[in-house]
Amino acid sequence: MKLLFKFYILSFILFPKQSFSECTSFCFETNDTILFGNNLDAYISDGLVVVNKRNVFKIAIWQSNPVNWTSKYGSITFNQWGREFPSRGINEAGLVVGEMLLSETCYPDPDSRPSIFHLQWIQYQLDNCATVEEVIESNSEIRIDQESFTSHFLIADSSGNCVSMEWLDGELVYHAYETIPVKVLTNSTYENSLDYYNRGNPPSQYNFSSEARFYRAADMIENYDPSTDSSAVDYAFNILESVAIPGRNMWRLVFDITNRRLYFLTDINKNIRYVDMSCFDYSCDTPVEICDMNVPLSGNIQNHFTEYNYDTNHDLLAFVVDALASHLDLGEEPESIADEMANYPENTICSALIDSTSNPLYTTSSTTIRYILPRTGFVTLSVYNLAGRKIETLVNENQPAGAHEIDWTAEGLSNGIYFYKLESGEYTKTQKIILQK
Repeated sequence: MKLLFKFYILSFILFPKQSFSECTSFCFETNDTILFGNNLDAYISDGLVVVNKRNVFKIAIWQSNPVNWTSKYGSITFNQWGREFPSRGINEAGLVVGEMLLSETCYPDPDSRPSIFHLQWIQYQLDNCATVEEVIESNSEIRIDQESFTSHFLIADSSGNCVSMEWLDGELVYHAYETIPVKVLTNSTYENSLDYYNRGNPPSQYNFSSEARFYRAADMIENYDPSTDSSAVDYAFNILESVAIPGRNMWRLVFDITNRRLYFLTDINKNIRYVDMSCFDYSCDTPVEICDMNVPLSGNIQNHFTEYNYDTNHDLLAFVVDALASHLDLGEEPESIADEMANYPENTICSALIDSTSNPLYTTSSTTIRYILPRTGFVTLSVYNLAGRKIETLVNENQPAGAHEIDWTAEGLSNGIYFYKLESGEYTKTQKIILQK
């Protein structure tokens, strides 16, 4: 389903002079830390801080040739479009990704690479990559779907390396290492922004164009003096304030990459809050934790994270989609967008529940499940969805030792991930089944 992409595109087309999201990202180093700053200049302040787990199997939503992967790293993300669809975040390895609008974006034509849409691309990078080099290399393996919102990205890692990634005329254009002398990105191509900055004509304080914000952030980074200026974190917030679009600035985020600490404030709660990544358990057999972006607190908010639940996620999506749909004539479609995105996390699964020695079974409608019993005994074999609800029992009888097979037909089931569990005495086997009709 591509309803969301149509929704994004319509939003951008109908409001070209009031862009859906105009943001600024930057990275700078001090003597003892690497900081990444990011502004969200939009219309909605609501969102969730999400603690994502490692070793979780996922398959990209909606795509005809979807990317599938198992998360290697845990992460903390800031999600306006619900769990699994972040626009900013940091992982355990210290990789940070920030997203910004770029109207010139043109993603590649479909090819042999599996596809993913832009918000899940962010989660994919946080799930799988530790360095900017790995992020760049991933472009040979996956592609962002053409109908995704027109974004580009600034990414930094724990070594202080930084890369801007944008797709122009269907090709990846990136600036990294010696080709990114200024580690800032706004809403113009990096090349055009750098050219503006190199001209050396400072913008007025009332100019909040993309180039002006790039210039102002770059100039403040260049002139930071740790001996006289405020702390590096406070200075990063000062930069964010200087480039915040009046009346539009919803989030200000500062990632202390070196110390794995996240600071943020929102338009609704302007008190700075923070969390340390080391305080969370990223094992996938523990519950996902979330926190309201606008939690009415200041300082350390670690103890205010709660266990993820479907209703909170769905309520956020319903609010965000409805807020944008109020400007558009989309009939009943916004409700289905919220439902599908809220349901998506139910189709991810902790790999600890799956037999790691077995490849997944892929099926379009039916598949044959084969198994070998080490000894004669009573056997149960049932199929479950990712929420752990039993779909069907296929075997419930005594069977002799040896090879067996049973056919399963996925009638009336939607695309997604399922798994079967075989039990016979002390012998058990669990394997995932990927249904792609």
